[in-house]
Amino acid sequence: MIHNDVLRSVRYMLDISDKKVIEIIKLGGMDVTLEDLVTYLDKKEEDEEGFVRCPDEVIAHFLDGLVI
Repeated sequence: MIHNDVLRSVRYMLDISDKKVIEIIKLGGMDVTLEDLVTYLDKKEEDEEGFVRCPDEVIAHFLDGLVI
């Protein structure tokens, strides 16, 4: 499971919007644009063209923001 899957799964499990995910990441100490977030949440596979891997820093700040 890659970070994109974790981010997508937690988002759906908690039923939170893209805007709220951005706020949570910001609480963790990082700014992410909506455009970047949408690429991380896209359901493309790793070998598909246009796939963007969610960086370690983004998932770390998202999880930190959830704790806060």
